[in-house]
Amino acid sequence: MATALERRPRTGLPLFKSVLRRKGDLEEQEEVERKKKIEELEGRRNRGEEERKGGKEEDEKKRKRGEEEDRRRRSIKDGEGETAKRSSRRDGEAAAKPPVKKLKPEEQVERDLALQQPFNVPSWRFTPVIPDPRGVMLSPYDRAPQLRLADSNLTVSGCKGYRLIRATHGIREGAWYCEATVREDLHPPWIEERFMQVEGHCRLGWARSGAFVQAPVGYDRFGYAYCSKKGSVVHARLPAAYGRSLTKGDVLGCYIYLPMRKKPDEEGELERKEEKQNDEKMEMKNSVDGHGKEQEQEQEQEQKGSSISRGKESLSNAKGKEKLSKEKLPTATDTLIWKDTGIEYHLEEDTDVGVEIHVGSCVRFYLNGEDLGVAFRDVQAGKYYPAASVYMGGQVTYNFGPEFRYKIDGEPDGVAVKAISELAETESDRDKQEEGKGKRREVKADLPM
Repeated sequence: MATALERRPRTGLPLFKSVLRRKGDLEEQEEVERKKKIEELEGRRNRGEEERKGGKEEDEKKRKRGEEEDRRRRSIKDGEGETAKRSSRRDGEAAAKPPVKKLKPEEQVERDLALQQPFNVPSWRFTPVIPDPRGVMLSPYDRAPQLRLADSNLTVSGCKGYRLIRATHGIREGAWYCEATVREDLHPPWIEERFMQVEGHCRLGWARSGAFVQAPVGYDRFGYAYCSKKGSVVHARLPAAYGRSLTKGDVLGCYIYLPMRKKPDEEGELERKEEKQNDEKMEMKNSVDGHGKEQEQEQEQEQKGSSISRGKESLSNAKGKEKLSKEKLPTATDTLIWKDTGIEYHLEEDTDVGVEIHVGSCVRFYLNGEDLGVAFRDVQAGKYYPAASVYMGGQVTYNFGPEFRYKIDGEPDGVAVKAISELAETESDRDKQEEGKGKRREVKADLPM
C-alpha cells in the first residue's frame, strides 16, 4: 500500500507554480497597459497645453496686428503715415550720400575689387585707365568670377568645375617664359563636403583673349595647355601624349616663341612696287608695238585728261583732310567709371577672331627644369597671355620673373628668352614715349605758320 502511494505523482505543487506564473503574466500585462494609458494621458495633456499656447500666441499676434493697424490709421489721419516717413528717409539718405570721387592710384591698388568690379565678357575687355604699379600678375578682370586670387594676384584657386584666368600682359612676338608651381588643394569654406573629397587639377599654358573663361585652357582654338592629370597637351579639345602628370610642388615652365612677322604696311608696299613694275613693263611693250603718231597723240590726250582728273582729286582730298583735321575724330576706346567705385576703365572691343597661322612659332614646356620638347608648332596668330585653369580645389602660383627657380639655358629657337615681367617695363617705356610725342605735337601746333 505504501509503495502505491509513493508512486502516485505529486501534481499539487507544479499546478500551484503554473497558477502563480499565469498570475504574474497577467499582472505584467496590466502594468504595461496601465503605463500606456498614463503615457496617452500625458501626451493628450501636453498636446492640449501646446494648442493652448499656440492659440495664445495667435491671439497675441492678432492683437498686435490690430494695434499696428490702429496706429497706422491714426497716423494717416494725422498726416504722418508710413509712406511719408519712408519717402523722407530715402530723400535724407540720397542727400547724405557723397558724390563719386576719383581715387588715387595707391587707393585703387589697396581697395578690394573682388566684390565690385567689371569682368571681361566675350568681345569686350575692361582695362584700368591707371595701370597697377605691381606689374605683371594674374588679371582680376580677365577671369571667371568663381576663381579666387591671393599672394598679390599671383596665386589662383578654383571652385568646382574648370575656370580660366589670364595674365594682365600679353605678347605678339619674341621668345617669352614664365613658371607655375602646383600647390596643395584649397577649397572655399562654403563648398559642400562632397566636393572637398574630389582631387583638384589644373591646365597651364597660353591663351588669347577669345578663350572662353568658363572652360579650361585648350577647350577652344584660342588656347594651348598642359594637363596636370595625365601630362598630356591639349588644343581645341584634342589631347596628345606629351609628359607626365603633375603633383604638389612641381614647377612647370611655360615657353612660347612667336617670330617677327611682316607688318601689313610693309606687305602693302611690296604689292604696290610689284604692280608698278608690271605697269612699266606693259608700257615698254606698248611703246615697242606702237601704231604710229595717231596712237601716240591719243595717249598724250589721255595722259592730259588723267592729269587734270588727278589734280581735281588731289584738291578734293586736300579739302577732305582739312575738314577731318578740324573735326574731332572718335577714339578707339570708351572710358567709363564702374558703378560707385570711382575707378575709370577703358572698354575695348575684342577683335581677335582670326584663324591665321603664325608660321615658325612654337610652344614648349619645362618640368622642374627638364625640357619636354616642342608641344605645339605653327600656332594661330594673335596676342597670347599666360593662362591657367583650375578644377575643384586646384591651386597654382605663378612666377613671371625676372628670377626663376629653373632658368632656361641658351636660346632654344635662336632668340634670347625674356621674362614675362619685362612686359610691364616695356609698357611703361612706351607710355613715356607716347607722352613725349604728345608734348612735341603740342609744341609744333603752337608754332606760328
